[in-house]
Amino acid sequence: MDPFVLYLSTGNLHQSVRDKKRFMLKAAYYYLVSGILYRKTFLSTMARCVLESEIPTILQEVHSGECGSHSGSRTLERRILRHGYFWPTMKKDFEAYARKCVQCKKFAPLQHQAAQSLKSITTPWPFAIWGMDLVGPFPMAIG
Repeated sequence: MDPFVLYLSTGNLHQSVRDKKRFMLKAAYYYLVSGILYRKTFLSTMARCVLESEIPTILQEVHSGECGSHSGSRTLERRILRHGYFWPTMKKDFEAYARKCVQCKKFAPLQHQAAQSLKSITTPWPFAIWGMDLVGPFPMAIG
């Protein structure tokens, strides 16, 4: 997030920026208010850009905190955006966090494949191929 802060505060591009046009298009979504970086979301609200050190705390609190419901990655994304937080790797972090949650793994419903009706297979040439199964010798049974 540092290149956006530098650009919005001074108007100068950070030296690590390679594609200036793409960076300028992305920078149009960011705002700097009292030294804090915000990003405009798709609902036209402002979400605070969080530091990397704050991400685990936010994920833990929203996913399994006091009011957390151990939701999946999409629901987790919506809740965190509704709470007003943003960081660039959100989707990847949500999926990884939801996959690693022990309680979610333990109590989540199992995914079952839907039952399908059996269909018999008809062959165009009956008895065209013969097969034989060889079994034995079997031990003698008592009695």
